[in-house]
Amino acid sequence: MRTEPTELRTFYQADGVHVTDRWLTSAGRRYPVADLANLRTVREPAGPVSTASKTMACVFVAAVTAFAALTGEPALVVGGPLLAAVPAGFALVIMRLRGRPLALYADYGDQTVQVFGAPTSGGTTRSAGP
Repeated sequence: MRTEPTELRTFYQADGVHVTDRWLTSAGRRYPVADLANLRTVREPAGPVSTASKTMACVFVAAVTAFAALTGEPALVVGGPLLAAVPAGFALVIMRLRGRPLALYADYGDQTVQVFGAPTSGGTTRSAGP
């Protein structure tokens, strides 16, 4: 007769995440590993600083291009793209340095839950067990 081991085998334990052969615990929520299906990583949306810098750069590039086309000023036609490259370059550096974070999602019962990552707004997650 085969007996179940009483001690849980730990596969990972760091930064508030604990994965054993039976449980996945993260941010105070506990999920039975056997009930998690379709685990996947998802890139979270870009932060507000990245989004604002991209938007401002696009508006500035469009304004400089329109102004250069309407005035026909030779200095602006040559210097406009150089001037527009400053905010566009800043936006690219911000996007590169402040990469989008990853989150781990899984199907749990009849719903999709975020198992690990930054908290989402509006979504609900539930946990099982104490």
